[in-house]
Amino acid sequence: MEPILIDEGQLLLAGMSFYGDPFASSDPWSEENQIGRLWQRLIKFFEGHKAALSWDPMGLPYYEVHLYGPETESEGRFEIFVGSKISEIGQLPFGLVAKVLPAARYAVFTLKGQAITGDWEREILAWLEQNSYREAYPFNFQFYDERYKGLNPVDESVIDVYIPVEEV
Repeated sequence: MEPILIDEGQLLLAGMSFYGDPFASSDPWSEENQIGRLWQRLIKFFEGHKAALSWDPMGLPYYEVHLYGPETESEGRFEIFVGSKISEIGQLPFGLVAKVLPAARYAVFTLKGQAITGDWEREILAWLEQNSYREAYPFNFQFYDERYKGLNPVDESVIDVYIPVEEV
């Protein structure tokens, strides 16, 4: 798994969040865990509020941001934010929040098919260590565009994982 390195400016996103252990109720990569339910809530909100939004909420791409804290490793709790890119906050309708991701250098890993549901986090951390990088911020995000076809059929899907990095 070999990433590309890119410099990305600040990202402004609008969407919804969940905080806790997203896998307590169901397995990872299940539409029934808290992440899957969060996506369902967001899409339903977007469908019902298209006219109130200043961007096309049903247009791709989408972002899934994982934000980690001190309790993540010991308790499995972290924030999940799902949403879409916007150009300005303006007046977001009640129910949506904005997330601002700082400008950063990213290692971008492209995952295809079964690799999407595999143990890619461990592979990415190993790559960072072997190549004298570390995570620059306690978050990463998954980028979903037209290449993502869903969990069924995952074999036809592609996503990008962005890790903010800095040299050690």
